[in-house]
This record gives sequence, C-alpha cells and structure tokens, in this order.
Amino acid sequence: MNAKGLQTLENPVTQLIRQSLQDMEFVSLEDFEIQREVLNRLREKVHALELRVAELEKKA
Repeated sequence: MNAKGLQTLENPVTQLIRQSLQDMEFVSLEDFEIQREVLNRLREKVHALELRVAELEKKA
C-alpha cells in the first residue's frame, strides 16, 4: 500500500476513533484539569471550614 492509499484509509479510521471517543463521553485534558483545580479549591475551602467549626465548637 502506498502513502496515498494509507492516508486515504487513515482519515476514516481516525474519524471513527474520534467519534467513538466522543460517544463514550470522554472529556478533554483541558476540561479535566479545570475540574481538578475546582475540586482542589473546594477541598481547601471545606478543610478551612472544618477547622473553623472545630474552633467554634471548642468555644461553645
């Protein structure tokens, strides 16, 4: 198979793989990183609130 034949075959295969991945509802790496940062910030806020509640409970 020559290079042109290989390229002709590769394009539909690549499109099929991309469509299959989209159908599986995978997220992009960029979206994943954004959500990871959101989660990390929320964890920090929850931790700070837990410390604050514990301190207030000591005073009560």
